[in-house]
Amino acid sequence: MVIAITVLSLLLACMAVVFAFAVRIVRRMSDEIKYQEDIIDAKNDALKYYVDAHQKEIEISFDLRHEINMLKNAKKPVGRPKGSKNKVQKPKFDKVKFNEKYGK
Repeated sequence: MVIAITVLSLLLACMAVVFAFAVRIVRRMSDEIKYQEDIIDAKNDALKYYVDAHQKEIEISFDLRHEINMLKNAKKPVGRPKGSKNKVQKPKFDKVKFNEKYGK
């Protein structure tokens, strides 16, 4: 009986040591994760500041590109309009010929 109590006590002591060691490892890992999250937040803040600082120049660049594209595409067509050769044109009214033909 004494041997069983001693073995169980040693087993319990070993489990307590393993539990304490596991708690310490979990605490270190959670501290490391918190540290990495702080680094990520700092990098995000720096990138946000960079984007905010250059947003005006980016918008001006996009506006200029849009204006250049509009100027390139705003060319006047050369030649006659498409399909104009098939159109029937109404003859102009000539008052002199009308009076000659039908009288006054």
